[in-house]
Amino acid sequence: MTDKINIIANLLNIFAFETLTVGATVKTLTEEEYIDSNGAYAKKALITVETASLRWRCDDDPTSAVGHLLQPMDTLTLIGSTNIRNFKAIRTGNNAKISVSYSL
Repeated sequence: MTDKINIIANLLNIFAFETLTVGATVKTLTEEEYIDSNGAYAKKALITVETASLRWRCDDDPTSAVGHLLQPMDTLTLIGSTNIRNFKAIRTGNNAKISVSYSL
């Protein structure tokens, strides 16, 4: 059984959302999305894996065999603008779709 995570959106102060496809080459988050209209960088990013597994890192490029593994329906919260800017992901098999919400 998969545990469900309840999120109180008002506490996150979400200002942007995007969906990305993570394929066979390293994918980063979209800079235009994680900077708000006043030029402030997001301090949190909520990432949900939708379709297939992926690996991620914030210190170097992941590979399909090396990095933190996320499976479909997993949720990752990145805290800190540096981690958001440095986030990189790659698929482990099929292309993965992720949904990302950014907050201050």
